[in-house]
Amino acid sequence: MSSLAPGLRRLRRTRLFRAIGRWIHDHARIAAVSTEIAEVKCVRFRAACLGLCLDEVRLVTRTACDDPLTGYWLMSLSVRPLFRRMGIGAALCRAVLETARDRGAEAVRLTVRHDNESATSLYQKLGFRILPPTADLAPELERMERLGGAPYVAMEAELTSGPP
Repeated sequence: MSSLAPGLRRLRRTRLFRAIGRWIHDHARIAAVSTEIAEVKCVRFRAACLGLCLDEVRLVTRTACDDPLTGYWLMSLSVRPLFRRMGIGAALCRAVLETARDRGAEAVRLTVRHDNESATSLYQKLGFRILPPTADLAPELERMERLGGAPYVAMEAELTSGPP
């Protein structure tokens, strides 16, 4: 929230804003669009309300058998700053986990900047745990660090038959 203007931060703490936030959360609709390129399948989930795109996330499935990154990955969760802390990001993540479970996934992984405490907290509430930097994940984490300019961690949620 540090990127928000001080006036907007005060507004977010008002009852009216919280009531509007609950209404948006209750009326947001999640739509999914699938694409497939070679050995990578992608489902993009987008939440919208009153024609506004609130945020989106992707479920990427890599199917190359010898690739250490094979499996289901939650990628690119983004929430517009004004709509954060309304539960929309969590709803999108739950949709990703449910879709992965329906497709037979045993687990979903993700990478996140080590200093992104709000995202890490959200993911942990949804059942993700931080993975040790194993040899198969180390090259991907190093690549993410080079791209993002900060260390990344990998997280994983094991899927069961119950709700996420």
